[in-house]
Amino acid sequence: MEIAKSMNNIDVIIKNFGKVQHAEFKVKPFTVIAGKNASGKSYITRSLYTFFSSFNKDHLSIEVDASVFTINRIVSRMYFYSDNPSQKVYDHINFVKDTFSQLEKSVDLIFHQSTLILQLSQKDDLYDDINRVKSACNSLIEVIQTYKKYDDLLQLSKRILLAVNKLEKLMDKPHESLAFGLAKQLEQSLVNNFLVSSVSKLKNRGAKETDNVSFSFGKDIGNVYLKSNSISVDLKEKGVDEFQKIDNVVYLESPVYWKIKDVLGSWVESRNNPFLRRQLKHQQKELKKIPDYILDTFALADSEIVVDEVHDSLALLKSKIIHSIGGHVQISDSGDIQFVEYGESNEQHVIDLHHTATGAVSLGVIALLLEKNVIVPNSVLIFDEPEVNLHPAWQQIMIKVLYELSVAGVRIVFASHSFDMMESIEKLMDSHERKDMDVEEHFSIIQLEAGQTINTTAPVFKKIDAVKADLGKPLFDLFMD
Repeated sequence: MEIAKSMNNIDVIIKNFGKVQHAEFKVKPFTVIAGKNASGKSYITRSLYTFFSSFNKDHLSIEVDASVFTINRIVSRMYFYSDNPSQKVYDHINFVKDTFSQLEKSVDLIFHQSTLILQLSQKDDLYDDINRVKSACNSLIEVIQTYKKYDDLLQLSKRILLAVNKLEKLMDKPHESLAFGLAKQLEQSLVNNFLVSSVSKLKNRGAKETDNVSFSFGKDIGNVYLKSNSISVDLKEKGVDEFQKIDNVVYLESPVYWKIKDVLGSWVESRNNPFLRRQLKHQQKELKKIPDYILDTFALADSEIVVDEVHDSLALLKSKIIHSIGGHVQISDSGDIQFVEYGESNEQHVIDLHHTATGAVSLGVIALLLEKNVIVPNSVLIFDEPEVNLHPAWQQIMIKVLYELSVAGVRIVFASHSFDMMESIEKLMDSHERKDMDVEEHFSIIQLEAGQTINTTAPVFKKIDAVKADLGKPLFDLFMD
């Protein structure tokens, strides 16, 4: 068996964050975060999702697009404010539009078809286009500035110059824009994913007043610091570039959210629609306790993602899941989520998800995300307690599914406190090793105890033994009594 290549392993150190005092670990193709309840597992999975999904966004392009959109909006209004222009003025307006059109094409080529490092290496090519737009605007201003009838057009031309100058400054200092965009995104995402009023609420209660919350992602990626209510980032170009190459970052937890997806659908749509936000103002207040990672995954499931290559291993895995649960999860044309049950003669029955076994929904959602090309090689799937609502036999199926995804190039990170899951993982590790594959390189076993990682330097088989001993102790004590 050949393991598909995905992103490099990531060194992570988390300090003073929520219930996590100090956690130090590697994110590998198959990463397990294990520990008893309230040990800090969910704080790690949610924080990893928040950072990975934020790093994955192209913040520099977002800022560039905002500037270009502003210029486009002003340029498109020039004819309406020209008041029967002379042919000379009309020609100058056309020249402004033509030069801006070329600038748009250059922006598309540089910022919409590449990731950070290539963007930075090519950004200087924009200066010629920017200067042509500025020259065209200045020529128009020179022609119209002495005529009262062109006052409105004159003001528009000056606004174009201001907007183009802003874009030029963005090209002069792209790292500042990137850092600002990332910090803003991280602050918003941390608040929305942990459902707190401010990032200051996420500091570990046992930390000293002088201690900062910090996240280190290794020398190739960089660090993030939470200081009071502010966030500062110190990231490397290469690290951000690697994250931008990831296809999708997906977070899954309780399948109950999928059973109420239809109720949340209007909320997902309204996030980017000001008119709908006003209409749904009351409902939004009620839905403030729905974290972004749920809504983000719904949005991915509703999208139409086209891939260049169909991966046979993932198609086969999807079929295995469907066979195991006796049906598949689908999203109807109206946006409702349903379970299609297969009968003995292969006839299909559409069942409301509310009447479907929750365990079947957990596995069915993975098959759905495979069908929708959301989970693909070079994507990341973060799963909080996948064992919830699963019979031990289905827990084994879930572990095998997650393992096969990791072999296919999907980076897997999940938290669990299930002894049965750990037993299944150990068997997979044995099988992996028997196939002459590197267990230490593929598996990362992270044991949490009272907010700290323990046994960090032990071999991976020793780690899984320690986790099993810890999680199995209550059952052992029960029998001893």
